[in-house]
Amino acid sequence: MKSIFLNAVAVVAVAASAHAARLKPYILAGAETGTVADVRAMLTTSLPAQGLEVVGTYSPMADPALAVICVTHPALKEAVAGSGGLRGFASVLRIGLHQKEDQVEVAFTTPAYWGNAYFQTEFDAQAEVVQQLEAALQDALSGLDETRMEPFGSKKGLEPKKLRKYHYMVAMPYLDDVEVLAEGTTYSNAVEQIQAEAGDDLVYAVTYPEQKMALLGIALT
Repeated sequence: MKSIFLNAVAVVAVAASAHAARLKPYILAGAETGTVADVRAMLTTSLPAQGLEVVGTYSPMADPALAVICVTHPALKEAVAGSGGLRGFASVLRIGLHQKEDQVEVAFTTPAYWGNAYFQTEFDAQAEVVQQLEAALQDALSGLDETRMEPFGSKKGLEPKKLRKYHYMVAMPYLDDVEVLAEGTTYSNAVEQIQAEAGDDLVYAVTYPEQKMALLGIALT
C-alpha cells in the first residue's frame, strides 16, 4: 500500500511539473487607477529604471483607451545579434494598456513564450537572458495599485518544445516560411525606404548594422 501511495504521489508530481512547464503568451501584471495617458507616463519612467529601453509607443486604432509600449533590453539585443537571422523578431517585447472604467489593466508579452517561439533550438543558450527580462518587467510593474502576474491568452498553454516549432494549424506557415518582398538593394537603403514609407505609422526601429538586420514595428490603425 505504501509503495502504491508513493507511486501515485510521483505521478501527480510529474503531471504537475509538466503542467507548470506550459507557457501562455501574455501575463496580466495588474491594474492602476487613472487614465491610459497617466499609466503610460508612469511606465516610461519605471521601465528604464529596470534596464528596459522604451523604443516606441502607440494607440491601436487611435483609441485613447488602448496603448502599447514597446521595449527591448541590452542583453536581449546582444543575444539577438549573436544569433542573427529570424531571431531578430525576438528583439522587442510589448506592454499593453487597456482602460476599464477608472482603472487601466496592464499586461505584457511573456518573455519565455516568445523567446521559445523565436529563438527555437537556441533558446536554452538564451534562457538566462529571458529570465532577466521577465524579472525586469515584473519589477517595473510591481508598483501597480493591484498586482496579479496572471498568465493568459491560451486555454491550456503550450510546452516549450511545441513553441519552438509552432504553427497555427495544418498548412499554415512556420516561422522560417518567410515571404521575400523585394531584393536588389542595400541593407541601409531598405531600412530607410521602409521607414520613409511607414511615416507616422512607424512605432520603432531596432537595427543591427553589423548583422545587416533590423526589426521595424508598424502601428495597426
